[in-house]
This record gives sequence, structure tokens and C-alpha cells, in this order.
Amino acid sequence: MCIRDRYKVAMKSILSSLAKANKIFISQGLEVGSPKTTEMAGLLKKIGFDKGLLIFKELNENLILSSRNIPNIEVTEINSLNPVSLLKHKAIIFSLKSKL
Repeated sequence: MCIRDRYKVAMKSILSSLAKANKIFISQGLEVGSPKTTEMAGLLKKIGFDKGLLIFKELNENLILSSRNIPNIEVTEINSLNPVSLLKHKAIIFSLKSKL
């Protein structure tokens, strides 16, 4: 079994276990208009998400800047997703625009 196959198996296994535990959520346009941490923190508090991984198809500067100072929140692109990030977080939000 090559490394690429092991990577795919690991990703499927981790995502499957998170799905069984109801720890994967889908958002409908989780975006911020300005690069303000308070705006992103307020949005996450409004949906009840205080710890976890936010996955987007593409990151823009506002998402990066508004989320970097929030503790226990990591923002990443779908192309940069890896098993370590999935294991590190107990809950995941996929942006609706992300490819699942």
C-alpha cells in the first residue's frame, strides 16, 4: 500500500468517525465582511461553535485575519486538509462552497 492510499484511508476513517459522533457541520456562507476578530468571534458564538476546524474551498484575507487570534479555532483550505488537523479538533465546519 503506497503512502497516497494510506492517506486516503486515514482521511476516510477520521471523517467517518467524526460523522458518527455528529461532529461535522455544514455552514451556509460563513463569511466575514471585514478582517475583525470580534466579527468572526461573534459569528462563531452565534452558531455555538467555540472550538474546532473551519474548512473553506478558498481562504480570503478577511477570513485569515479575523480568525487568527481566536483561541481553539483553526481555519484551513480544503486542499490543505490533513489527518493531523482532523485529529487535533473535536468538531469541524465545512463551508457550503467547499467540495466535500
